[in-house]
Amino acid sequence: MNENTLASVTWKLQALSEELNHVRQSLLNHDAAAPSGSAQAIETPGELGALLNDRRKQLGIDLAILELQTGVSVSTLKRLFKDLE
Repeated sequence: MNENTLASVTWKLQALSEELNHVRQSLLNHDAAAPSGSAQAIETPGELGALLNDRRKQLGIDLAILELQTGVSVSTLKRLFKDLE
């Protein structure tokens, strides 16, 4: 590689590095400014069970498959999803 080619490649790499830093900073600023709309407080075990069960249904996962995926028995899952109050 001659000096002109090396200088050109170096300049391009520096420009790309600066652009990536700008994009990274922009994403960090966006994440910091964005509200975490999906976060909610879970105050009771019943609320946790209901949220987990709703999510399971949204994903279309039946209890037998969930048992295989998690190693938690169907009977335990049913107790978890049941309103404990």
